[in-house]
Formats: sequence, C-alpha cells, structure tokens
Amino acid sequence: MEQYYGTVKEITLDGFQPVNGEMLKPVNGGDGSGEATCTLKIDSIAFNRRALSLLNGCENVRIEVNSRLKCLLIIPTTSIDSDGVKWVSAKNPGNPKNSIACKRFTTQLYGAWGLDSEVNYRASGIPVSAKGKLMLMFDFTKTKQWKTCDFRKSNG
Repeated sequence: MEQYYGTVKEITLDGFQPVNGEMLKPVNGGDGSGEATCTLKIDSIAFNRRALSLLNGCENVRIEVNSRLKCLLIIPTTSIDSDGVKWVSAKNPGNPKNSIACKRFTTQLYGAWGLDSEVNYRASGIPVSAKGKLMLMFDFTKTKQWKTCDFRKSNG
C-alpha cells in the first residue's frame, strides 16, 4: 500500500454517522442473497450465485425449455443423466461454475423466442416443485435487457 506524505487536514467527526453494514452488501446475489437470476446471451447462459445455491448444492442439472411460456426450468439430476450439465463442482463447491458456453442452444432459443441477438436478457428465478422435487423456473417474458458489448469489434 502506498503511503501518503502530504499534509493531512484534521477534522471533527461531528455529524458523521456509521452506515449499517447490511446496506452495503450486494442486493442481487453477489453474496448468495437476493433473487436468483439467469442471464441469456447469444453464446452462453449464466446463473448468479443465488441461483446456484438454491438447489442445495446439487452437482448436475437438466435444463428444460417451455417455448410457449418462454420459461427455463432447472432440474437437479444425477451425473449419469445424458441431458445433464455440471452445475456445481463437488471438488470446489465454494467456487461454482456460473456460465455455460452453449452457442448452439442459445442461438436456437433466441430464434424460437424472437429475441434480438444483439441484446442480453436477464430473468428472475423462483423455486418451484413438481412431484416433490425442488426446481428453479426462470420467466423470460419479464426480463432486464441491455445491448451486447462486443469488445472484439471495438478493440481490434
């Protein structure tokens, strides 16, 4: 750390009040709290830490699509499920993988749902259950959206 060698002005602490530490914690999943989110990009799909934690540390999931409702359903599964993907690593559960590169899937999904390929979409997820099994459902009819930033074009 660099040291400061200039003149330091003496002040009084009158009028200053501490900020409650709870107010400074990330609101949307940075620390595993807040709402679960799924971000859809033209070449990948990503989940925040809250989404990863809601399925109780399962290692593998299957992603199902409801084209009519524009929803994704995340279902815990076993490692032998041929449609399953790695969700959280048993070797490193504290550092979960939150992004899945899947251009073939997302390009098809963008086309089926009529999404703009130059826009990213973020949907909130809610825990749901079917036949007693906990799952996460993300509703892409209500999303936050922003333009994709392609650094390859702008930097080079």
